[in-house]
Amino acid sequence: MKQYPSWTDFEIGETLYGVAAPYCGCGVYTLDHKFSWPDMSCVMDYELERWQKHLTEEGYEIPEEYKGKVCRQ
Repeated sequence: MKQYPSWTDFEIGETLYGVAAPYCGCGVYTLDHKFSWPDMSCVMDYELERWQKHLTEEGYEIPEEYKGKVCRQ
């Protein structure tokens, strides 16, 4: 499996923060919508699971900081 990039791997002008983050609702995402990272303080469990499923379907490992987390309900 491939390593999923961190949002810090991108230039500040290539990322946004908001509620339109692909697959995870609220979080950081790239302008081209290819990558997104959930904001763990406001994402719901089902959104986190949807994002994790998308990553694995695309051949990426789930980043350690997003494994086994419990979010808001």
